[in-house]
Amino acid sequence: MTIRRGRALVALMLGPVGGARTSMAPATPSRAARKADCSERQSLESSLSRVTRERERIRAELAAAGFARTTAEAEAFGTPPADLALRAARSANGLEQALDGRTPAFAGLRNQIDWIAANLYDPVLGRWTAAQARALAALTQAQFEALKSDVNSLRQTGAEAASATDRLDRLPACRAPKRKV
Repeated sequence: MTIRRGRALVALMLGPVGGARTSMAPATPSRAARKADCSERQSLESSLSRVTRERERIRAELAAAGFARTTAEAEAFGTPPADLALRAARSANGLEQALDGRTPAFAGLRNQIDWIAANLYDPVLGRWTAAQARALAALTQAQFEALKSDVNSLRQTGAEAASATDRLDRLPACRAPKRKV
């Protein structure tokens, strides 16, 4: 009885015996599948390029406004310190103090302090500078809305870039088409 079970187990492990042969090599993708993968790769590379250009534009605008690094960017690109949300939330008090005595160009700016602290806090510097307070106080409502839109776009482009990069890593490399001479 034990021998039969042993033979049956060996037969299951070895697969079909006799004239049928099984190949352990993976099946090669069809020409259409390779073409679709290459097309998807080109599309993803184009999208990643667009996202990178948009990110650089936003980075330049934020840097010009005195925000070298932001919470939004750290979170969007997956590099935030573990306690970043807590430090950013606490920084609202520091921002309030930095803005004290300044008359903001946009009267509703003080109502936005929590949003500003959560999105524009510098995770490396860890405090609000006088230059940042001046830049914030000088924002008009239109400029503030544009800044808010850019920060939201920065978060979105971070997610898009991560998704595209992940998918590109899983796609096979494409060969350049042969040129006829």
